[in-house]
Amino acid sequence: MNLSGYAFMYFLFVGLSLNFSLISGDQPTRKLLNLNHRFGCQNYTDQNYFKSLENFLNTIQLARGLDDQQSLTQGLNNAGVVYLAQGLADSALELFRQSLLIANRFHHEKALFTVYNNLAGAFLKKEMPDSAEFYLRKGLEINKRSREKLKVEEGKIYNNLGYIYRQKGQYAKASEYYQRAIHLCKQGEDPQGMAQATNNLGIVRLHRKEYNKALPLFQQSLETHKQMENHEGVAQSLSLLGQYYESTQQIDNALLFYTRAINVHRQIQNKPALIRDMENLGNIFVKMQKSVEAKNAFQTAFELSQQIDDPTQTEKLRKKIKALE
Repeated sequence: MNLSGYAFMYFLFVGLSLNFSLISGDQPTRKLLNLNHRFGCQNYTDQNYFKSLENFLNTIQLARGLDDQQSLTQGLNNAGVVYLAQGLADSALELFRQSLLIANRFHHEKALFTVYNNLAGAFLKKEMPDSAEFYLRKGLEINKRSREKLKVEEGKIYNNLGYIYRQKGQYAKASEYYQRAIHLCKQGEDPQGMAQATNNLGIVRLHRKEYNKALPLFQQSLETHKQMENHEGVAQSLSLLGQYYESTQQIDNALLFYTRAINVHRQIQNKPALIRDMENLGNIFVKMQKSVEAKNAFQTAFELSQQIDDPTQTEKLRKKIKALE
């Protein structure tokens, strides 16, 4: 079972700058900028990352032409989020840092709050938890000073702090942060954020072998994501249910839920998640002593890992394939 593989892309919050400033005027350039922003957000929601990135890169170019610093900050941040969703942490960091420079010049608290959280996400992707925690704490400091408390955004930060402490094996602290994230997302009327934090809390329960507490958390998140029509969230929850059933030796159910997760991830073309799911499926086939099916699953994951240029995962899968020969 590969619990650690779900740490970042699934359960770490990064945020688009959604509250776009629609400045009045009939300038064709302004209208085009606003349209690209809207389409970029929609394409990101639909997991159409190629189109979303194209839209946000257009907003960056147009904002520079208009000398619109606020729109430029948002465009840089949003394009960085898309890079991060594709696993391109270095490209994301470069844009987040540019966004941070502009936000600092104008002392825009909400923009700073968002980019600090996203910088943390990029550093966690690069397995640099101390740098990530530094930026998360800076985000919390901003929120303490702010007149308008940002409950949803603060919930994202606590979720990410939970991830850091989960990776450290400090599960009690991680649970505390995840529960705080759930509470804040509920107050901020963010059901999707609440569902993701609930899944994260379920992962901690699995680590602690509190299986009866983990199952209802994953089931609750699955229903919420279905209601929100969040395909990525549905796939997350299906995969975690597969991990629950694998942990409790209910192998047939594990096979069923991993297969359902794979089908969704294929549909939305999330290759990093599909690699993890295919590896988990291969592990199940190994337990069922179905070496041909296991090798096929590992081979599919291996080829995908080559496509996204993940040498660590590629080598790991190569060894699993060789062990079955």
